[in-house]
Amino acid sequence: MDKFNLSNDLRSFLFSAFRIILYALAAVLLAEFIRWDGSLSSIDNKFSEDSLTEMLQTAFLFISSFILLRMYSTSTTYKYTAILLFGLTGASLIREQDIYFEKYIGQGSWQIPAYAILIFTLYQVIRNRSIFLAEMKSYMSSLSFGIFSTGLITTYIFSRLFGRKVFWYVVMENHYIRAVKNAAEECLELYGYLLILISIIELLILSKQKTSYKTPFNTKRRTSERSIMLENQVN
Repeated sequence: MDKFNLSNDLRSFLFSAFRIILYALAAVLLAEFIRWDGSLSSIDNKFSEDSLTEMLQTAFLFISSFILLRMYSTSTTYKYTAILLFGLTGASLIREQDIYFEKYIGQGSWQIPAYAILIFTLYQVIRNRSIFLAEMKSYMSSLSFGIFSTGLITTYIFSRLFGRKVFWYVVMENHYIRAVKNAAEECLELYGYLLILISIIELLILSKQKTSYKTPFNTKRRTSERSIMLENQVN
């Protein structure tokens, strides 16, 4: 039994180490991708709305949203956690395409599908709140939650503050260059999206591990409901 446990512990350690190396490699490749993207355009067009950096942001959000939707439709664990996170990534994915919505449909038209996604996800969470709260109790103590929170703060708070004109006017004074501000904001935003994608991959792994070794979150609820029904029948 001790040898079996040691083998499982070693396998778990190696798998964790492999993931760390893989994520570190992704960060290195991302930095090189940003450098390469910056070399493709003139100083006035670096990291604009049609840059490769913007396209990669869309790709990260699309992959994240796809994984979360897949989890919601097929997983028995973290089902409603996945749909809540999808509300954020899905709405962000729509928001990133605002230039195309406004060009081909109209000003502010991106808000309609974005708010539709948010309303749907909130409805599902509220409707199944007891299962959702049980999931979140477990999820909030996981590695995935920590990485997701970091990605969320990086993308939606720090990158916005770091990309303010007033900050870069202070840094560069009379030598202000808009491309530098764009590079700082867009690249931080891209890195935040990478962290969010990594957190969702970790959530998928956690979900599969929980499915293998534990019962789903809604098992206890269903057992309780069956017990109440039996008691009512007896009475």
